[in-house]
Amino acid sequence: MSSPRYSILGDSGEERAACGALGLVQDETFWFSDGSLVLVAGTSAFKIYHGVLASQSAVFADMLSLPRSSTDPSINGCPILELLDSPEDLRYLLQVLFPPPMMSPGGTSSFPRVSAVVRLSHKYQMDALLRQGIDILTGYYTTTYSQWLKRDEYPHLKPLPIHAIDAVYLARLTETDSMLPTALLQCSFLEERVITGHKREDGTCVKLSDTDVQRGIAARRQLMEADLAGLRSLQKIPYVQNGQDCKSPAQCRLFMLNFLSAALLGFDGYDRASLLPWRQVVHKYRSKRRDEVKDMCASCLSTLRSQERWNKGRHGTWKRLPRIMGVQIKDWNDPEQEQT
Repeated sequence: MSSPRYSILGDSGEERAACGALGLVQDETFWFSDGSLVLVAGTSAFKIYHGVLASQSAVFADMLSLPRSSTDPSINGCPILELLDSPEDLRYLLQVLFPPPMMSPGGTSSFPRVSAVVRLSHKYQMDALLRQGIDILTGYYTTTYSQWLKRDEYPHLKPLPIHAIDAVYLARLTETDSMLPTALLQCSFLEERVITGHKREDGTCVKLSDTDVQRGIAARRQLMEADLAGLRSLQKIPYVQNGQDCKSPAQCRLFMLNFLSAALLGFDGYDRASLLPWRQVVHKYRSKRRDEVKDMCASCLSTLRSQERWNKGRHGTWKRLPRIMGVQIKDWNDPEQEQT
């Protein structure tokens, strides 16, 4: 679906020519012929209504209240306000200030859009917009294990794993520490990208601080150690040791060894930051490797599925997640106390 158009372009070329003389280009979306202020970001010009900005932002209200002289730059008498923000970020902010809203009922916002709105609403003290953006982010980067397991079903935001780097930045910027454990969890499995950073749409690169990079690297080691301990405990279940009621002990042991390796190193379709219960991980593994690896026998699968440690999820890892990530979070969810 194409972006909605808001432009009401003048019927003469005077304003375009005036922009061109200043090395500016009219924005195709936000240029109101009856606007009262021209915002300039980079070489892009946006003609909008100054009253909308002043009513939403104390910073803009102060900036626009300053007296202007006749020598200040203008376009056909409309004052120009130059900003240091990127055109991409500013366009996202204007999309929120003018209809449609950032998040329509049941709608989904792109991560770049939410990131831009949070950063600029924080910068310009647009408290209502900032709260809306943070609410969207914390709905995904949650403190609740059951909600984290269902995050792919979260309707309002569909970030990529690489966006976790920007999520950490936004959490630090807005002091929303509750986002840090899950955002850093995803960062810890980004391989070399945890160091090289994430490039936003406007070309700027956001990186983790050196301290957060070290947290991510150390956390990944602890998470893999916890996974290894859990997987080894499953191998010690009697049916694996003595093949009781097993139709093919050697084949079933080999399956478990292959699964253990794949679960630790990752495989296509399995996000190690998901902290899925092992029963869900093995289901993904069996589905992906059906043509490559001989399956366990029905007796072993039945025994495996009956194990509490197999079904209840990685509660212990989740409960320790803030400590693993080196952050302190109030009211972090204890999965054992969740209502079932």
